[in-house]
Amino acid sequence: LEEASNSCIRLEWNKGIVGHVAAIGQPLNIKNAYEDPRFNAEVDQITGYKTQSILCMPIKNHREEVVGVAQAINKKSGIGGTFTEQDEKDFAAYLAFCGIVLHNAQLYETSLLENRRNQVLLDLASLIFEEQQSLEVILKKIAATIISF
Repeated sequence: LEEASNSCIRLEWNKGIVGHVAAIGQPLNIKNAYEDPRFNAEVDQITGYKTQSILCMPIKNHREEVVGVAQAINKKSGIGGTFTEQDEKDFAAYLAFCGIVLHNAQLYETSLLENRRNQVLLDLASLIFEEQQSLEVILKKIAATIISF
């Protein structure tokens, strides 16, 4: 458990309810968190918050691989403050879009990295053609270009 900031608490991927959902790839709708042995009460101790009900669901990519987990806690309205099947359906629909967004973000990051890599290769090829008279000058420029990557 790591408190990264006032509003962000990071947990190990394989711990607690979030870790369980990540491992099995299936949602959990827990009516009483403290009765579930997978619940990690440490977060409540840090935040001073009292978790009662939890709806925890995997975020999946287009290949149905778990790429994240999201949870809603303590439903404010409804009978007994617990999450319903309709809540599960609504949350699942929302998380499907989250999976698409995460996948698109990964594709964008990959394209930026590939673009930078291609630019470095182009710079190296250009250096080689420009400096054919001196191997030492070429090697120094290649080293400087690679180090900048």
